[in-house]
Amino acid sequence: GVCLIWWLARRLRPGLPALPGSNRQMAALLLVALVMTVMAVPAALRIPDVRTQEIVLPGLPPALDGLRVAQLTDLHISRNFPAEWTRAVVDRTNALRPDIILLTGDLMDGSPALRREDFAPMADLRAPLGVFACPGNHEYYSDLPAWRPVLRAHGITLLENEAAVLPVRGSHLTVAGVTDNVAGRFGLPGPDPHRALEGTPRPRILMAHKPELFHETAPEIDLQLSGHTHGGLALLLDQGVALFNGGFVRGWYARDDARLYVGPGSGLWGGFPLRLGVPSEILLLVLRAPR
Repeated sequence: GVCLIWWLARRLRPGLPALPGSNRQMAALLLVALVMTVMAVPAALRIPDVRTQEIVLPGLPPALDGLRVAQLTDLHISRNFPAEWTRAVVDRTNALRPDIILLTGDLMDGSPALRREDFAPMADLRAPLGVFACPGNHEYYSDLPAWRPVLRAHGITLLENEAAVLPVRGSHLTVAGVTDNVAGRFGLPGPDPHRALEGTPRPRILMAHKPELFHETAPEIDLQLSGHTHGGLALLLDQGVALFNGGFVRGWYARDDARLYVGPGSGLWGGFPLRLGVPSEILLLVLRAPR
């Protein structure tokens, strides 16, 4: 990509120095960049496949064994991911028959005035225990206060440093959500997992858009679901993305009895819609109690 930009710049400004390497090498790099782009853009914009995963949570009571949790993260509903795409994601999620649906931030890009029609299919998400969300950084960029009543009208419970204790099969499950650390720029409260979890029973599932909070939350939770990293976007970018996200990029992490899953995202930010070797997904987690 750098080579392509510099090549174009030299065509506009012939006096700029050439990058090291022969014209043939530069042409080869440009060809590789173009081929990668042709492969990566469609991979970013496709309807995500379903990934089904069983996970043993050491603190899960037997009554909750087999509970089905669907996670959607980083939908980024926008011009790139319009109503038709959203409808397909909703239909695939509902077909999994989840007990609960958790949305871990960056649901949309744009204000309700711009994105209401594209977001509308989200009202059809169905799960017996409900549909819950936490905000990501893009909710704040997209005017979160204006989205709150829209989410509520669509049957989505937004948890901002809050928790819901749900009765399940004669037992209970705590689902909590925290805000994002960009909230302060907008005069809103930043993430406070202790406040969200205070006084709630275990087991606890925490929704936190950015995964690095796991360093702080692990002693207090059983499972954290996060997104934000888009899985690193491409295999070669993994470690760079991990550096900015507390060492987390995608997949499973553990600390003592706590587990973290970082989803690669169902959609993608429109400013960089590329995926190489890191496919989007709809996650179905089947929770298992220890045997």
